[in-house]
Amino acid sequence: MWPRNHGRLRIRLATILFLISKETVTSHKYSIEVNQEVEIKRSMCAIVPCKFTADSREKFLDSKGYWMKGSQRVASTDMSVGTMKNFHAIGDPNNGDCTLKITNARKEDGGTYVFRFEESKHSIVQYNYLNTPVNVHVTDIREVDGYSIQVDQTVTVQKGLCVTIPCTFTADHIKSFTGSGGHWKTICQEFAASSDKSIVGTKPNFQLMGNPDNGDCTLKITDAKEQDSGTYHFRFEDGQANNRKYSYLSKMITIQVKGRLTAHKCQQFPLMVYSCTEIKVKALKNKHHTQIHLNA
Repeated sequence: MWPRNHGRLRIRLATILFLISKETVTSHKYSIEVNQEVEIKRSMCAIVPCKFTADSREKFLDSKGYWMKGSQRVASTDMSVGTMKNFHAIGDPNNGDCTLKITNARKEDGGTYVFRFEESKHSIVQYNYLNTPVNVHVTDIREVDGYSIQVDQTVTVQKGLCVTIPCTFTADHIKSFTGSGGHWKTICQEFAASSDKSIVGTKPNFQLMGNPDNGDCTLKITDAKEQDSGTYHFRFEDGQANNRKYSYLSKMITIQVKGRLTAHKCQQFPLMVYSCTEIKVKALKNKHHTQIHLNA
């Protein structure tokens, strides 16, 4: 009796130890690097960089990647799979890239997400990275007293033309600063223009003309392109030790680049009001909308 039961116990114990050992080996062969806590303001966008290995490799063929919320596939590199419209798997899983993009964030987008990898249908390499979930938190945009910005919120410009968008701001009720910096950013927090020349990746035809030290956030766009269309916001960073930093998300500008200029481009009008041979911005009766007109 006893030896027989003892033998069964040994078999069960050996099985458990084998499964634990197998899981430990598997976890070493499958790894992922991703920020596990992501905060997004409502209606904004976030790009979540992500890298992974599977079967101790970083390169694959005909692979697919999915972001899961429970059993629901919210983003996929497989175009035949239904997903959520504002979740995008923008990384290439063949290169070990699982980067996720979330656009127009909503409250219901908050939750826990897990990446799943599948190599080609002829491969047995498939894995859910359950040990490294991504927790998404969607929060409301709130104004802070003393931080205000004056700028037209909608600007329409013809393709190929130039526009200067006047902009002023206050930070902590103050309009004058020392050694401060300013940036125009996309809703995905990508730099479009900056007073910091060391920042790379800005749009070459966007320029922060205003001096943030004077509370000036004026933006200039030259040779407008269709891909410049989008929503942008200004971010201020004080150069002093008082830690004044603020993103003016409650009053962003939406730029619409339309049509095709067939006659002249902006640099061919040397008699424009602005020094850079630009098109003058005339505000319409609607104070939140600006259109571009040629000056004679």
